[in-house]
Amino acid sequence: MPHNGPAFRFADSTLQQALARALDEAGLATDGPITPAHERIIERIVNAALPDGWYMATLDRPALAERYRRLKRRLGTPYVECTRDGQTTIYQPIREKIYHHGGMPTHAALIISSAALEPDAITALLGVGPSYTCHQGQPFERPHSLRSTDVPVRPSHTSWWELSSAAHVASNDAQRHIAWLLAALPAERMATLPAGTERIIQLDVVARPARPARHRCPAPRWPRWPRGATVSTSACGPMISCSMANF
Repeated sequence: MPHNGPAFRFADSTLQQALARALDEAGLATDGPITPAHERIIERIVNAALPDGWYMATLDRPALAERYRRLKRRLGTPYVECTRDGQTTIYQPIREKIYHHGGMPTHAALIISSAALEPDAITALLGVGPSYTCHQGQPFERPHSLRSTDVPVRPSHTSWWELSSAAHVASNDAQRHIAWLLAALPAERMATLPAGTERIIQLDVVARPARPARHRCPAPRWPRWPRGATVSTSACGPMISCSMANF
């Protein structure tokens, strides 16, 4: 699919028209660098197309992208395809990925971030001690218990405040992890956060190796994703990270 015009281009013409309208209404350019505002519009369109949540695969080779399309068509799985800076990105229903791998949750975390964020001020505002904080420009190195894979340590492009259920909930039930976060951070406290801060609930999931059907364990109970939630994979290999926005 040629990469011209918008930095994001949906293969589906209806979604592409929705993208063009949304960018025009927001006064955003349809080409050039992708900004956080562009990202939010793209996620909103994908959320409408896949309302139960999604994960994405980014493919940088045309031949690999075509093989992926053929697989999805053969399986009959709904998906949304677009180009992103010349690469093919395919969004697919998150439940397919989780249940296919027999995923089990390990912990949930609330992540608050923005370039102007002061982590110490957020701690005082919410009255809860964080599991990890990082100021913009500092080396970003989350503890092993809070991350999915080993990644290179780089300076953080934003300030980060994170509260995790890892040390507080010993369960493979996602509902308990989410419930712990909701109890620790009541809505009235969250409402006092400064405007412009990004708030995400991230659920980390361990994908177990495939087993013969007669030995498969029952699928874990999962919370229904809130309407308009953003769910995406942010790790490769056996770990899947699902992010639920609009908390």
